Amino acid sequence: GYSEAELLKREKNDAFLRMMDFQCKRIRGYFDQASGLISLVDQDARIAISLMMNVYVALIEKIEAKPFDVLDQQIKLSLKDKTKVLSQTLLKAGLDPNSE
Repeated sequence: GYSEAELLKREKNDAFLRMMDFQCKRIRGYFDQASGLISLVDQDARIAISLMMNVYVALIEKIEAKPFDVLDQQIKLSLKDKTKVLSQTLLKAGLDPNSE
């Protein structure tokens, strides 16, 4: 596996890639399970919960695309990425993101 000593040195190797792959798949599994529970939450809270989940999934996608970046920089969404996540979440909820 990838050791704590390697993490402290920010070593970029195959063990790190395997660990990140495992962690991303594990997190996706949790979100997949949780998505089935959203309908059990009060209607007023569903969009906020869905939005937060979709933001985290978008972050995971960025990490999966460039896993070594987590060792060198904070992973965040651009304004364009955030707008896309918001629009997709609202559209899926049946709301028009362009209405006022």
